[in-house]
Amino acid sequence: MSLILLLLSACASADAWSGPTVAPAFSPSGVSALKIDGAVSAAQWFVGNTQGGLDDDYASWGVELKHAAAAGVRIFGVCTDGSDLLGQPAATLANKTREMVQRVLDSVPAALIMPRVPIGAWLGAGSTLQRVALVQPNGSAAPGPGYGAITDEWIAASAQRLQLWLKELDAAYPGRIAGVHLAGLAAGEMRYAQPPETLGYADYATSTTAQFCSGRGADCIAATADDRTTPPDGNLFISNASASYNLFLSRQVQRAISANAAAAKNAMQGKGLVITFYGVRALLLALLLALLLALLLALLLALLLALLCALLLAEVRSP
Repeated sequence: MSLILLLLSACASADAWSGPTVAPAFSPSGVSALKIDGAVSAAQWFVGNTQGGLDDDYASWGVELKHAAAAGVRIFGVCTDGSDLLGQPAATLANKTREMVQRVLDSVPAALIMPRVPIGAWLGAGSTLQRVALVQPNGSAAPGPGYGAITDEWIAASAQRLQLWLKELDAAYPGRIAGVHLAGLAAGEMRYAQPPETLGYADYATSTTAQFCSGRGADCIAATADDRTTPPDGNLFISNASASYNLFLSRQVQRAISANAAAAKNAMQGKGLVITFYGVRALLLALLLALLLALLLALLLALLLALLCALLLAEVRSP
């Protein structure tokens, strides 16, 4: 019996997440903070990113890492290599990802790692799921590089793969992974940039449009990119068909983010921090400004009507 319990304990410990417990908190002065294994720390992390022309300047990057650590930063983000999750069904740690993590640890031995992970990845040639189909300048749709068609099946598969990948990462760097920053479907990084840009990101894969049309009747057709980007009624209003497809895509992105966030939390057994954001694009800002302008115009009209009524009442009451 003791041997069985020992084996069960060993199996449980092998599956246990070794990283720290990280959660939002407040400092004694009321400032937003992070609580890392019970200790309050600054709610910030340094993104260990060599993109943007710094690919070979690791010496300068190392100096920045050390300065950040000296300033009290404990968590360091790294941009994972796309080949970790792009274009293959398996969850693996690419050499570039290992190199980036190791460079952080070489500069700051006590660093905790926050990987930035693209969750829009296609599952690769070994998968039966389609790639996202992007609208070309000529209006045709063609498979996009590396991203998965945003169907419910893909969402479930991508969440499962993320969970496996995080377990691989924890095994490779025990006690070092503070959480995960989910990217790729957030901040309009895909599926929302539309023509006249070089490629439109709204997904028109046949599997995606088929899911959209499920239950909508045999004559259902997803609104074209031109219909969705050139409103027929002035500068603000789009057709019902365009609004329906936009709403469908938005909900699929929300479901994908939610499913991957839940998978990450499950993999980390609730201990690690999961970060993502659904960024505000300029189009949404323009809409808010338009609504504000409409509100101001309505207020001005109400004031004018009130003034007119006051003048009329004064005219009626005058002898």
